[in-house]
Amino acid sequence: MKPIVLALLLASGTACAADDAGRCPALAPDSGFEWTASQGPDFDVCYAHPPDTDNALFGLYIGYAASFRGRTDTPGEPGIVAGRDVRWFPHTGKDGDFPFGQETLLELDQGPDRGTLQVHAWIVAQTREEQSRAKAALRAMALPR
Repeated sequence: MKPIVLALLLASGTACAADDAGRCPALAPDSGFEWTASQGPDFDVCYAHPPDTDNALFGLYIGYAASFRGRTDTPGEPGIVAGRDVRWFPHTGKDGDFPFGQETLLELDQGPDRGTLQVHAWIVAQTREEQSRAKAALRAMALPR
């Protein structure tokens, strides 16, 4: 991810919990999750999991070429990610492993010279409770304005 975008992501969450190596948006301190991150050539992928396990409940792709584009076969379910309105679409997994899984895409205009930063968020929940916990953390997460 470009350094300026990273600086915006970090600066926007000064009141929130520390992230994994500065690559992921800040989570609220009481979210019950921490990040594990991996970095690509021009993107980051962040996986949120409870501190006592590596099993991610939700994740983010942060870059300029998300493969997810939304869906046209369903209007989606309204929701909020980082204070922004989104539409959640079903994401049950290849074999239906995540009956309460969902995904969405946020597009953040970075100005005429920088393009549009894309944040693809997904939830891999097996229960309604897991889905609710993930959505609460994503709702309170900090992204740049």
